[in-house]
Amino acid sequence: MKNIQFFLIFLYLLVIPKTSLGNDFNVIEFFNRIDTLHAEFTQKNKGVSASSIIQGSGEIFLKKPNKLIWDMHEPFKKIMVINGSTMIFYDEDLNQALISDYIEDNKSSWISLFMKGKYNDDAKLIKEQTLIDDQYYVSFMIDDFRDQYKSVVFVFQNERLHIVKLEDLSSEVVEIEFTKFEINPTIKKTLFNYTVPQSADVIDQRRE
Repeated sequence: MKNIQFFLIFLYLLVIPKTSLGNDFNVIEFFNRIDTLHAEFTQKNKGVSASSIIQGSGEIFLKKPNKLIWDMHEPFKKIMVINGSTMIFYDEDLNQALISDYIEDNKSSWISLFMKGKYNDDAKLIKEQTLIDDQYYVSFMIDDFRDQYKSVVFVFQNERLHIVKLEDLSSEVVEIEFTKFEINPTIKKTLFNYTVPQSADVIDQRRE
């Protein structure tokens, strides 16, 4: 399960200058207009030691509700697929797959912000929204994420998600920068019908 968290943990913004609160950008509307999503990203994982940095890249496909592909291309080939109530994590280097139920316990990741169908206008998601130059820094309420993160911060530029930043409970920080971010591209449901390689060692933890 720690390998899964490697994908789902992002960097916390350590220092944010004090500026006026930015209220022009509506984050709820941003989430609500997403039905499908395709993104490409680069990633930096920073351990407690400043010299411990892992860099990588990958790709995301998402289709509401509850369909996701998180494909890590480098430095290690790993893929996570959520299709309805089933979640698959496959490590190509280990040739090992973990299959589990996608249940409430798994929904404490920041990615769950995108998986929900629609939010009400009064949804209590945002802790603080700050405008710095031409970027909105949005920190989210972390009650639902408290078992994984100390802080959840999205950075928006030109109404586009530019960076996701988090700090996890072990003080590891990760920064994901989106080099491509497409909202509502055509994505077929069959894309999420992932088949584990026949040669893989499969650990099936689904409930009977």
